[in-house]
Parts: sequence; C-alpha cells; structure tokens
Amino acid sequence: MKLAVIGASGRTGLGVMRAALAQGLEPYPVLESDRQLGPLSGMVPAGHERYADFTSTPALVAALHGCTHAIAAIQPRCMGPGFPIHDSAAVAAMLAAVDQLGMEKLLWCSTMGAFHWSLHLPSKQAYELEYAVKCSPGRWGIAKFSAYHDEILEAYVAPRDGGRPRSVPSNGHWAPLSRDDAGRLLLACLGRIPDGRVQCLGGPELLMADELAQIVAQRAHSGRGRATGCPGVPEGDHAVMLEDTLTTAGMLPSERLGPWLDAQLLGGGEPELPASVYPRGDPGPSSLDVGGELPLWDAAGPVLRRVVHELIGADLVARGLSPAQLDFSGATARAPHVEVHGGTLSTMRGVRALDAQGAVILQGEVNWLRDELAEELRVFFGRRIPDAVWDELDVGVRRRLADEPRYRRDKRVLAYT
Repeated sequence: MKLAVIGASGRTGLGVMRAALAQGLEPYPVLESDRQLGPLSGMVPAGHERYADFTSTPALVAALHGCTHAIAAIQPRCMGPGFPIHDSAAVAAMLAAVDQLGMEKLLWCSTMGAFHWSLHLPSKQAYELEYAVKCSPGRWGIAKFSAYHDEILEAYVAPRDGGRPRSVPSNGHWAPLSRDDAGRLLLACLGRIPDGRVQCLGGPELLMADELAQIVAQRAHSGRGRATGCPGVPEGDHAVMLEDTLTTAGMLPSERLGPWLDAQLLGGGEPELPASVYPRGDPGPSSLDVGGELPLWDAAGPVLRRVVHELIGADLVARGLSPAQLDFSGATARAPHVEVHGGTLSTMRGVRALDAQGAVILQGEVNWLRDELAEELRVFFGRRIPDAVWDELDVGVRRRLADEPRYRRDKRVLAYT
C-alpha cells in the first residue's frame, strides 16, 4: 500500500502520519503550500511531501500519482483551528483524481455532529463537505469520530487564547479519543469500511455530560475575562459504543481522556499541537495607533481597531514603507461594511500613514477583504488587492472573490476563476 495523507499537517493528519510511520509505512503528505510544512518537520525526508490546490483535479492527480490509498483529513474539526476551510469543490476534485488514477480507496475523515442545522460552527462547516462526499459515486468511505481530546482540553480545561474555560454542555454523550488513536483507527479502517459506507468511531470510554464535567472540573484553569473562543464539542448524543468501534476497525483505542489531559498539562504526551488561531490575552492597542477617541472607531471596538492598525501596517511594510503612526483624525467611513472581530469595519477615506518624523508617506482610501469560510481578513490602501496580499490568499478565498462585487472584475480574480 502506498498511502497519501491529504491535509497531513492538520491535527488528525499528523496522527495518521505518526501511526503510519510507526507501522513501517511510507506515507506521502499532500499539502496546499510549503507554509503548512512546519508541523511535519523531521517526519519525512526532504522533498517527500507533495503540493496541490485541493480544488484542482489535475493538481491532485499529479500529487496522488503512484498512491493506492488516500486519507483526506481536511474537515474543519479534523484540521483544527488556523487552517483553511474548504467547500464541496475540494471533494469533487479529490474524488475525480482518485477515479482518474484508479486508486483503491479514498477514506474521508469526518466528525459526528456535521449537520446543516448545527449550532456548533465547525460541525456546521463540515456538513457541506460530508454531504458532497455522500452524493458522489466512487471508491470512498467515511469515518466519523465522536470528539477529540484536544477539543475538550482547549475549550473546557486550558484555553490557548487565555480566555475563561467554557462550561461542559449539559446535554450530551461523547466517546472522545486522541489524534494518535484516530490515526491508528483510520489506518485500520482503510480496508474495512466498504465503498459508499459511513462508519462511526469513538474512544475507549463513553462519557455522559456529568462525567465529562467532573473530569474537566478536576483540571480546569480559572481563566479570566470572556469565555474562550474555542467552541468545544457539539451537544447531543455523539457517543460510539466500544463494541461498534471494535467491529468497524478491528482494534480498540487506548488513550483515555483523564490521563491524556494530565500528560498535556504536565508537558508530556503527544507533540505540541498546531498553534491556535486565537491570540492570548489582551495585547492592548497597536503601536501604530495615535490614540484618542474618534467617531470612526465607535462601531469598531478596541479589538477590531487594533487589528485594522496591524493589518494596514503590514500592507505598508510590504510596499517597502516604514510607518510609525496611522492618522485617522480626518478619515471618514463609507459603505461597504462588514461585521468582524466584534465590531463593524467600514471602507475609510482620508487615512494617513506617517513616518517617524511625522511626514505623510501614504494617504488615501483604505479597503478591506473578508472571507468568512477561511476566517480571512485583510485591510490595505487602495482598491486593488496588493500583490503581497494576493500571494498569501488561500486558493479557496481567491476563487470565492469572483462572487464579491468589488473584486470579481479584478484581472487576477478573472484569470484565476
């Protein structure tokens, strides 16, 4: 078997990679760009990784060439925070590539709770992907996990954003497991889940809401301020009986939640998880902010105000300029507007960038680019998307810009779509 791991730098993908290497296999990580290579450092020989636009069938055909099996772990909860959010175009491209290459199986990794009506945002985002797989012909199987240990760690025990831990949902049943156990189960299921079938998998214990709350209460940090932005696990019955997992995978997971949490809190256990997208604590205002109360910022709030300053500063640095301050005293707000970071961001005219001597180095209109699926926000001078911003945009974001009235006529957007 020659295995491709699509989304190998995500949390579940890393679990698959570790399990495959431990079993003496030669897994090929398939990534979207070399910026995702960091978590895989030292795991595979240099040049062993492969790159592809996950929405391009030709690119995936090239990346999967020579592989007999593939595990796709790009669903939001499988990847973890900080990774691009894909849509059904990625499913269509992957299944088409598997079909063209005559591969034996694509095993799609998903999680329980992927419903279009779910109030748990990552699960709701996963619905479109799983639905697209189910509606497609081909040699695919779906493995759905109950919940992950690190989702519980970051939401209810020790949030990475420095916020206050959430309360465990009062109505729920879960069978959580570690990412390493998930990797081992996925490998075991490659030849056991029939084509076109969906199988649910869980961890080594079934936890009712009060049992999970007790495990969490014994270890939870006090936290301060607002509740963490980490969403935790969805409510409802998302448990999987141990016997069902054994029947499906032919093996049982081994890492129980309590000892796993203790290992993480003591600094042992699995390698460091990919960094969260959420910042720690309150970093205060940007160094570029001249301060003062301006009507322009009334609808923005302190967090969005800081983010706007930092993003404009990054745009100026990419242009070869050295801003010391941003002056919004003469700026005015105009449509369009967007709700983000707890405030309202508007297009702004009359923004001035100043150097260390107070001289104006750039003045004009500041625009924004927002993609909710990928949690992408960019703010920059001018109406044209700067080269530095375009080069860093996820492929899905570039494609969705064709639906934005302000950018769908951009030459690069037209060429890309």
